[in-house]
Amino acid sequence: MGMTKVTRNFQITLPRDVRELEGIDIGDTLIVTTKGEDIILRKNS
Repeated sequence: MGMTKVTRNFQITLPRDVRELEGIDIGDTLIVTTKGEDIILRKNS
């Protein structure tokens, strides 16, 4: 798993290995939730 930075527009880039592992492609939507101090991204099926 890689690292990413938050841009000044509060955007991130998902590392290639994560995109490939989870099958995330252009146009996919992700669900963002939190649990404690963790931020969780899930692919919207």
